[in-house]
Amino acid sequence: MFGWYYVYWGKKLMIVLSKVAKRPEWNGIWIATEIAYHESLLRELPELQPFLLEGADKLSNWLLLPDGADDFETSAVKICELISHCDARIGRITKKSPAKV
Repeated sequence: MFGWYYVYWGKKLMIVLSKVAKRPEWNGIWIATEIAYHESLLRELPELQPFLLEGADKLSNWLLLPDGADDFETSAVKICELISHCDARIGRITKKSPAKV
């Protein structure tokens, strides 16, 4: 998708980087996770925001680190550290995930 960059590790979608003019409120780092992990990730990374899609009546699995967050760089590095340490809370296998590891 134009303006969106998907980052995979093996078969798992880990994060999506977004920078689009049409939806600036969506710009930042999207973390692929599960709702069950939101609370613990929000404790570690208070700049994260849960995401509710327009018209949806429940939260999505995604957490967003907005590009305008006060602690954006530090939080982005922490996200990368969690991924590099294979934190099980980050990453989801999707229908579009690569077929091979």
